[in-house]
Amino acid sequence: MNLVGSPTVGDASRRHISAAATEALRREGTGAVLVVGEGGSGKTHLLRQVVASLADEVEVLRIDTGRSLRPVTYAALIECLPRLAPEDVQDRIGVLRALWAELHRISGEVGKPVLLVVDDAQDLDDGSAGLIAEAVASSWVRLLAAGAARNGLPRDCLDMWHDGIAERIE
Repeated sequence: MNLVGSPTVGDASRRHISAAATEALRREGTGAVLVVGEGGSGKTHLLRQVVASLADEVEVLRIDTGRSLRPVTYAALIECLPRLAPEDVQDRIGVLRALWAELHRISGEVGKPVLLVVDDAQDLDDGSAGLIAEAVASSWVRLLAAGAARNGLPRDCLDMWHDGIAERIE
């Protein structure tokens, strides 16, 4: 699918893309939808539309990214893991356990599956991207992510697409 903001892509096309992304996340076997496009192409708006469409079906957990935090392992996840012990911050297994526990807690409290939403996914640190991909592959969570085409998505996100558990929208 094409998200490019050309004169031939109108509101109807954007609604079609949003509906396709929403349906993909509802479909069994699709763990993630990856939206890729140039800056200003409407990726963030698309994420908002999909989240609004799924609001009654999922609990949204937003993962914040930042270029300045990209070199810091697990930087994107730490804010979402309030029960992560300080001594476990650099321990992959400790962070993975904390992520699993938090996803399980949230899902149990609200009685809905969790949807991770990541805008500017090109700025995810490698550690967070890897654990998010592992959680998606293990069916703990679903992922809706958007990233700039120029910088590309993290390798772990692209691997989900290559493995057939993610759909990519451009």
